[in-house]
Amino acid sequence: MKIMKPVRTNVIIFFAVVATLLFACQSEESDIVQDDTENLLPGSELATQLIRVTQYPTSADNIIDGSSCFSVNLPVVLKANGQQLIIYNADDFSLIEAVFNEFDDDVDGVEMEFPVIATRPDYSEFVIDNQEQWEAAANCNGTDAMHDLSCMRFNYPLSVNTYDVENQIADVAVMNNKADFNEFLHAMSPGILAGVAYPVRLLNPNGFQTSLNSNELLLMEINTNALLCEE
Repeated sequence: MKIMKPVRTNVIIFFAVVATLLFACQSEESDIVQDDTENLLPGSELATQLIRVTQYPTSADNIIDGSSCFSVNLPVVLKANGQQLIIYNADDFSLIEAVFNEFDDDVDGVEMEFPVIATRPDYSEFVIDNQEQWEAAANCNGTDAMHDLSCMRFNYPLSVNTYDVENQIADVAVMNNKADFNEFLHAMSPGILAGVAYPVRLLNPNGFQTSLNSNELLLMEINTNALLCEE
């Protein structure tokens, strides 16, 4: 993630702060008031939906693993209903589907040839060496996995204004891609106020790009298209 040097003067940020922070003389006891309407708050609905938009698209290969907890890194060798296939790219998922559709009265299933490399929603990679590890990974190892909303994407780069409450430092974090943005969202903490630098442009599932100017409009646009992504 590329982070610009701290900007200490003439920075406009979308945070509600008490008047003492707007003057050169600031005391250590100044209070920060978070504006829930424009601040990007950890654990908020908007932050959660943004994580889903920017996470690794782990649901794209569910015909292979049946899980949104991870995605296998292609190419892989597998057996679909006993037939060996080499899956080089996402277009080859249709080969598995064709095998599954051959008969209506059989039980469809995939057997992997191990080891395989897989990617989690946060872009971290790990190795699966056997069926036991595969099944554990498919259950998210006891953690919850959110269905990605990868059918929407932002027009990068985009910026997020930040304010370090303790050190009273304003900064600008530049997101060059979805992995950058996802990492930033996971790393947010209550001690750092954050606000999306509007306008931002979001491409929806139908290929239309919308310019958005507030948290409310951004969340509304994501929620409006979320069902299409999940389908």
